[in-house]
Amino acid sequence: MRCALRGHTHSSYIQTAAQLFFPNSRFSFSFEPEIKLLSEGFGVLSCYDESTGTCRCEAYVDGVKIAGAALNPGDFNNGTLAEAFLVPKRLLALSAFRALREATGAAPPWGALTGVRPAKLVREWLGGGFGEAEISSFLTGEIGCLAEKAALAIKTARREIELTQLTCSLAEPYKKTPLGLYVSVPFCPSRCLYCSFNEGHGYLGGEIVLNYLEALSTELERKSQTAVMQGGILTSVYVGGGTPTALEPRQLDKLLRIIENLKIPKIANMEYTVEAGRPDSITVEKLGILRGYGINRIAVNPQTLNAATLNIIGRNHTPGDFFRAYEMAAASFGCVNVDIIAGLPGETVGDFARTVKGVAEVGPTNVTVHALTVKRASRLNENLSDYPMSDSDAVVKMLDFAGETFSGLGLSPYYIYRQKNSVGNLENAGYSKPGNECLYNSGMMAETLTIIGAGAGAASKYVEGARIRREYNVKNVGLYIARQNGREADDISGA
Repeated sequence: MRCALRGHTHSSYIQTAAQLFFPNSRFSFSFEPEIKLLSEGFGVLSCYDESTGTCRCEAYVDGVKIAGAALNPGDFNNGTLAEAFLVPKRLLALSAFRALREATGAAPPWGALTGVRPAKLVREWLGGGFGEAEISSFLTGEIGCLAEKAALAIKTARREIELTQLTCSLAEPYKKTPLGLYVSVPFCPSRCLYCSFNEGHGYLGGEIVLNYLEALSTELERKSQTAVMQGGILTSVYVGGGTPTALEPRQLDKLLRIIENLKIPKIANMEYTVEAGRPDSITVEKLGILRGYGINRIAVNPQTLNAATLNIIGRNHTPGDFFRAYEMAAASFGCVNVDIIAGLPGETVGDFARTVKGVAEVGPTNVTVHALTVKRASRLNENLSDYPMSDSDAVVKMLDFAGETFSGLGLSPYYIYRQKNSVGNLENAGYSKPGNECLYNSGMMAETLTIIGAGAGAASKYVEGARIRREYNVKNVGLYIARQNGREADDISGA
């Protein structure tokens, strides 16, 4: 798509808005627009008039203007409710959104909201004293959200506030700052079609796992010393992957012993989650090891209960494996999460509904419903033309069905987030029975909890008042091990 900019250089904001309507398009930009730039095919002209503050966008097809929208700060009567949108770059994006909505006739479910955390802005509005009706009206009006998405954001934001308060109250008796710990175990039995792990992430074999655990121990020891000096206390630990339970029993035991021996203080009855992930990686022996180290939450993630789809996406288990693994897990742990994905290649709304119904039959305490994301480094992205993909309307129906089904079981949404290149710019949502919410996930997604990340591909997130400082570990397992052995800095990107 050709994009001409006049009076500004905010190309990324225009592209982000345009990608809501043209997700797989390539974009070219010119900062000195000429008539010929917009004379062929579809293109947009985005203009900023500094003297008046007016932001204008026009859509063209073969040189003919077919739609347009103009905005300036004076068009909003919502005061501080609209404050986040009144800077030029966001007004430019909103004018582009409105022009392209008119030009295409499409209505993205989240409207002009393009951020990762749609509930975060709502939470800030609620904290500023705005009422739910006022927020809903703004989201569905000026921003163009569907009513059901606005309602989801508001309900989730309310729960995020409550869970943040709960986390703080758990740490308060210790007079310390609540912390979350994330430990990455980047090993799997096979690589899923949609997975973005690079080839440096491991499949089990050789000495790579033991070398990795030694490097992980080194990093954790260093970071635990910093956490202690800063007065932190662990309110939650989350061991993710990859598939932590793909480790052999002795390797799993060593991993958990490393975490057990950390010098960071922990609250009593600390939330402790391990992603069991692949149902075929779960055994009675491994569940016994988890219980022995105080794990009180696990995840059993089939992603789909359709055998044909499991084969397509490269997961070496069957729907029956999920039911067997879930039964074993539920007998040992009071809280078991289930992950499923809407929009997997070749799946219809009916296929996804069968997965939802199958998960509902086991009576889960937690479910996370993901919208498929086509990640840049995935095999799916590399071979996208080989797979029949669901359109946005179908995935909206899938997510709606899942939300209605799990709400009917007494599960409520408590965190939502979006990923780049998700189908239809749609959300991932966590549902839980009251009292079973994952405080780690809520605090991490809401950005209200400092997270110490350790392991290949892990991210640390330091909440410092209104500022969030981030550090990212290198993804490649071999390079991660080398850096830890050499005690090199493990973050490759600063704040």
